Amino acid sequence: MSRWEITWQVALWEYRRWFKLKDFLISFLVSGLFGMGGYLAVRYLLSTEGPAVTVVFVGPAEMRPKMPAGSRVSVEPAGSRTMAQLEAAVADKKIDGILRWKDAEHIELFAAKKPGWQGEIEEVLQAEHSRRKIAASGLAPERLAQILAPLSVATRWGDGGASKTKLIVAALMTLFMLMGIFTGSAYLFTGITGEKQLRVTEQVVAAVAPQTWIDGKILGTALFSLVSMAAYVFSILVSGPLWNAIAGNWVRLPWSWDVVPLASLALYFLFAVLGMMLWFSVMAGICATINDPNTSARSTMLFVPVLFSIFGFFVLKDPDLAWLKVLSLVPFTSPSVLPARLAAGEVAAWEAPAAMVILLGAILVLRLFAGRVFAMAILIHGKEPTWAEMARAIRRSS
Repeated sequence: MSRWEITWQVALWEYRRWFKLKDFLISFLVSGLFGMGGYLAVRYLLSTEGPAVTVVFVGPAEMRPKMPAGSRVSVEPAGSRTMAQLEAAVADKKIDGILRWKDAEHIELFAAKKPGWQGEIEEVLQAEHSRRKIAASGLAPERLAQILAPLSVATRWGDGGASKTKLIVAALMTLFMLMGIFTGSAYLFTGITGEKQLRVTEQVVAAVAPQTWIDGKILGTALFSLVSMAAYVFSILVSGPLWNAIAGNWVRLPWSWDVVPLASLALYFLFAVLGMMLWFSVMAGICATINDPNTSARSTMLFVPVLFSIFGFFVLKDPDLAWLKVLSLVPFTSPSVLPARLAAGEVAAWEAPAAMVILLGAILVLRLFAGRVFAMAILIHGKEPTWAEMARAIRRSS
């Protein structure tokens, strides 16, 4: 068998090692339920609906706030009830709160605990307070409204606002990449360090070259991560249209194919996949040097991809900044920065191909480095190789 055939066999073995159809289907359903639950939770949090609320007002009748029609909060007069009686009624949950007028500038709200309806009643109180202040000033409300009216600035974009939608999709693709990196890196850590601890690696490399073995692991892990992330994303996106059918088009997908064409989405996806391959190559080399992932400080390297991906969000400030153009070509930042710049504005025709070529070159070099570190680390037991030892292993000739 050729070296590529052996690599592919290792990749398939690594993929099948983690991919279990039953677990995959369960994860697919669970992620869909989480997506549905997220839509329901957001709708609930943004909704002002709730049980009816009764608030008693203590003060002059003319100062009692008038809630708008349809409000769940009703304000009734105290009548002959004393404050002690009213507070006891709040404690017994017969009423929800007490609104006590102190003077023209101060009103006290008493409730058993911080109420969720406080904002609704405060909005009415503030509006009525402003009307009284305007009336006392002698200035006509229409004149005051003209004075306080803000300058209207109309904004138009040549792309009809499509760049904002594209940025959302590019950011989602970056999150997709990070989810894939975290998922795959966790399995790389488990697989490589577990094999080292069980002394399986020495037996494997007796038949398979270390470079071929590590290449297969990187490729197999990438395949597993892609399938897993695609399932999660698909199930969440499917739950959105499903909720549309239930809730009457309340939730819509954040883009349409005329705004973000399939070619652009494919390019974002390609950079996300290459970004995963890049970091898997780095993580594979680091995993090979770890004896115990539970105690090794190198396990924190799992979070390093997040630091490099953050630069993609700086594009929101200005996509044409010189340093962002440079980061568009740097392998570790280009998977997040370049798609964001493509979404935010114009990018030179040569930048995307150049970034992709550099990224591919970095992947080929890093997987070579990972193979050399792996070949050195499997011979060391009882301690983790130092960074100097890793550097010497990388420099040695193949």
